[in-house]
Amino acid sequence: MVIVRHVLFGPWFGAWFQLLMVLLFFVIIWWMLKGGHESRYAVANSDSVEEILKRRYVTGEITKKQFEMMKKDIGA
Repeated sequence: MVIVRHVLFGPWFGAWFQLLMVLLFFVIIWWMLKGGHESRYAVANSDSVEEILKRRYVTGEITKKQFEMMKKDIGA
C-alpha cells in the first residue's frame, strides 16, 4: 500500500499552521492592548464643544435644526 501525501501541504503543514495561529494570537493581543481602534467621537484636547458640534453638522451626523438647538443649549 502506498501512502500519498498532498504536495501542497506536505509534512510541515501542521507546524506552519500552528506557528501562524500563535502569531495571529499575539497580533490580536497587541492590537487590543494598544487601544484597538479609535472611537469616531475621539476628541483632541484642543477641540472646543462648538468645533465638535460644527464638525458633526458638516459631516451630516446632525440636521440643521439639531445643530441650532444644540448650539443654543451650549450657549455658543
